[in-house]
Amino acid sequence: MRRILIGFILGMFGLIISAGATPVKTEHVEAELVSEVQTIQPGRPFWVGVRLRMQPEWHVYWRNAGDAGLPTTITWQLPEGFQGGEIQWPYPIRFKLDDFVNFGYEDEVLLLTRITPPATLSPGQKVQLRANVEWLVCKDICVPESAELTLELPVAEAARINSRWVEAFAETRAKLPLKQSEWRVEATIQDTTLVIVATPPAWFRGNFSSLLFFPYPEGI
Repeated sequence: MRRILIGFILGMFGLIISAGATPVKTEHVEAELVSEVQTIQPGRPFWVGVRLRMQPEWHVYWRNAGDAGLPTTITWQLPEGFQGGEIQWPYPIRFKLDDFVNFGYEDEVLLLTRITPPATLSPGQKVQLRANVEWLVCKDICVPESAELTLELPVAEAARINSRWVEAFAETRAKLPLKQSEWRVEATIQDTTLVIVATPPAWFRGNFSSLLFFPYPEGI
């Protein structure tokens, strides 16, 4: 109920900005659509990312915003035959205010999406990707903002890596949750407490300095 009310009130004051291939600056966020490759290959999937760079002390939200807030959304407008996957979310940080616990990102985040082009493309073509991105950015107050982002990529016989962004994509992938892992994790509910037991693989020799839990689905 709190989230619905917040979304309704703030939705009346949303900011909408359109732009081309250059970064879009709203009041509190710089948004940009970037690609891991400089050229795309017919039929071969590639990765793009929505880069959000927040002003100091402002933050946006993870896929599970927590007790309040709204997650960032990406609505794709792709050329015919292209398919876009789901957002791949790097793990967030925690924000705590009074009794509220929220999950999100400060400074900068790169939200990855896998794009699959059709095999019928011809080298020499240029294709344009368009994404409508909406986010809620908060500090002492919360402001809903949005941007229309575009990116043009040439088609070639083979994909070519974009050296400008390859490190950022690699760093983001290192923060994605693993669907399969050598760790064994078990969760049980005892009264009103969620108890998580993590057992490392036999080869693990490290020590824990801290352990954080981020609930992937909402409502936990």
